[in-house]
Amino acid sequence: MTIMIIDDSIGKCRKIEAECGKCGIETKVFHDLESAQNCLKNDHSHIDGIITDMRYPLQKGGEVKRAGNQLLDWLLEQKIKIPVLGNSHLEFDSEYPYYTEKMNGYFEEHIFQEFISLIGGHE
Repeated sequence: MTIMIIDDSIGKCRKIEAECGKCGIETKVFHDLESAQNCLKNDHSHIDGIITDMRYPLQKGGEVKRAGNQLLDWLLEQKIKIPVLGNSHLEFDSEYPYYTEKMNGYFEEHIFQEFISLIGGHE
């Protein structure tokens, strides 16, 4: 199982990576929207779930924007069906049907475990 993590906070990424590692889950980490989209465009079949922040750059080195909503809208447009867990105190506003719920910008074990159970059935 592989989870994509999209966040510009190195600390948050490391925490999520460590928790995934405890569960035997591989991770792919991206710090901007464009890099994540490029990975998904090439082949998204190996990604079982996405954990994303709301605010991060659209491109490497770019200004921080509300990229989480743009990611969800893009996934919907591309017809990519991957469960997404938000990790932000900000609200996500998208019609993407595979968005599950969110952690409030810090790691919440019970929400993470529910997400892992959900994507375990997604494979």
